[in-house]
Amino acid sequence: MNYITIRYPYDRDINIVRNDRYTLEDAFAEFNAGSSHECEEFISARIRSLSVGDLVKLNGVWSRCESVGWSVMSEAEVMEYMTAIESKLIELRTLENDPNLPAWFAINDVVYKVKVAKKGGRFYSKAG
Repeated sequence: MNYITIRYPYDRDINIVRNDRYTLEDAFAEFNAGSSHECEEFISARIRSLSVGDLVKLNGVWSRCESVGWSVMSEAEVMEYMTAIESKLIELRTLENDPNLPAWFAINDVVYKVKVAKKGGRFYSKAG
């Protein structure tokens, strides 16, 4: 059996148990509205679909959902990522004067900055 954590940063963790052949793609399907594979835990949580920036811990390994595929993260990287989201969330909630601003806005910003940093700190457009 696999013990899996689906982490919606600064919203909630959902812990599930699945068979040994469970994959990240299974998690993505089970936690996405409209996939026709939604699991009971997703439906009962009444939460948004798993998306870019969300995390899944499977077989003791953290992975972050990307726009295409997954990025494996160490425990230290997960902590750094969560800290960056928390800092950005505090900043945005202060700027917007909205203490209930969803974490998604901070996640989006942090994921974008991670991608830019991985490309050497420069933004690459499709046009070149």
